[in-house]
Amino acid sequence: MSRCNITHPRPGRRGRLETRAVAVLAAALLLLCAFSSRAEDEAAPPEHPGDILIIAHESFPKKNLTFWELRSLYMRKMQDASGSVSVTVLNAKTSTFLRREFARRLLGMTQTRERRYWEDRKVIRGQTPPPALIEPPDALLTIKNGISYVFRRDMPKGPFKVLLVLPKTD
Repeated sequence: MSRCNITHPRPGRRGRLETRAVAVLAAALLLLCAFSSRAEDEAAPPEHPGDILIIAHESFPKKNLTFWELRSLYMRKMQDASGSVSVTVLNAKTSTFLRREFARRLLGMTQTRERRYWEDRKVIRGQTPPPALIEPPDALLTIKNGISYVFRRDMPKGPFKVLLVLPKTD
């Protein structure tokens, strides 16, 4: 039986560099496609009347706030936005559906859990929850750097800007 010697050419340095360059270009193309389709998927969800809008007076110095900044402000773990703007946060009345939904969407808490959180904070640090107002949007007209929240359907006309949208979830 005869043996057939098949030799595979070993690519030289130039061949390896070309192979590596093609692999890098292919990987970059795949990443580009993945991110572009992901950006389309993460486009802003359609507006819904049940969205909660975090709002401020139009003179509020920041254009927007992040989810985590707002969460920290409402939980009194931070007193200013990004270390630059002192903020006054205003809550809706405790017994309202708006307040329950806000606590669920931003704070990740039920009404009972939120009450316990503030009871603990009062004992440990002497902190109280942000003040609850019957008509928070109107109060923003008189409180410097105040922020509050409303359902999209209840967004008042006037000098307000939206800092963040908490979309309605099922």
